[in-house]
Amino acid sequence: MWSLALEAAPRSLDLHNEVILMALKNGSIVEMPMTADGKGTANIVMTSHCDGELWACECISFEDGSMRLITSSDDGRILCYDPITRKVLAEGDVTVKEVKDDGKKKKKKKAKKGSSKGGASTQAKTDASE
Repeated sequence: MWSLALEAAPRSLDLHNEVILMALKNGSIVEMPMTADGKGTANIVMTSHCDGELWACECISFEDGSMRLITSSDDGRILCYDPITRKVLAEGDVTVKEVKDDGKKKKKKKAKKGSSKGGASTQAKTDASE
């Protein structure tokens, strides 16, 4: 009937009250109004961590009734959502910072995957920079 460009292939679809809800192969959840001409705008409801373990999940409630859900994972990303309005608010990457040692700048060395030397173990198949 019509086509839609998405960031990944849909793995599951649901239709309710003329809104299509799609779970994509990359873990994202997208909603889109169903229109006869196929020109509904896709809205990313949630972006997924793509690899490894979830390291942190914090839900924060504010006095005005708003909320924030913040997650971090082995994939080296931090994600922030508004669970009330069902919107992605921000995405960020965790980066390796330079540290000074004896007046010289050095980069922190990454531990081998699955190793706890210099950090916690990981179940990720990729490192945070991939």
